[in-house]
Amino acid sequence: MIPMELIDPPDPPIRTINWEGVQDLEQSIRKHGLLTPILIRPKGSRYEVSYGVHRYYAVRRIEEMKEIPAIIRTLTDSESLMLGLIENIQRVEMNPYDEGKIYSNLAKNIPKITNSSDFRELSLKLGKSASYIGNRISVYENLHPDLVEKIGKEITTTNAIHLSRCGKNEQIEIYRELQKNKDKVLMKNKEPIRESLGSSSIGGKSITSLYCICPICGKKHERGI
Repeated sequence: MIPMELIDPPDPPIRTINWEGVQDLEQSIRKHGLLTPILIRPKGSRYEVSYGVHRYYAVRRIEEMKEIPAIIRTLTDSESLMLGLIENIQRVEMNPYDEGKIYSNLAKNIPKITNSSDFRELSLKLGKSASYIGNRISVYENLHPDLVEKIGKEITTTNAIHLSRCGKNEQIEIYRELQKNKDKVLMKNKEPIRESLGSSSIGGKSITSLYCICPICGKKHERGI
């Protein structure tokens, strides 16, 4: 049992906290108690949550709970981030932008990754393909800020990935073209953007091929995938 006053939330945060979920957990804990301990790691004279951040916030809302059951484990920054990521992947399907932010932070904390485009080490640790990880990082690092909030509403994950491979000014122009072709493009999750637009041009530039040969596996992929 660890005093709540000695425990801090993860830094950087794994994802946006679902406060409605925290409120539901609070009610459940008030009624049944906390049945599963959180996982924390020593950080200086204090502790940091590595797994169970929603339970941590739920208990913080209950004034009479001054302590929380916890497992203490010595973890590196990357190991702690990894556990938090796994927890969130298991809980809910994440927005590709938020997921990319986590992968980007993880990549910076894994010494073996010396090339920003080499995600094989991270792939082995997470059980996700290198291309899957690279795509999400591209969305996080390259997607135009004005388009981020449109993911899942007006832009599919597939379209967001394609857009992130273009220049920021070009992204807006392509998005406007997509708005004119909603039924044809935006309503189909797996339809590549530029292929859907046919042989038209964007910003005076002709549409180029979406395909290239993957340097990792040697197979033909959609460009940037």
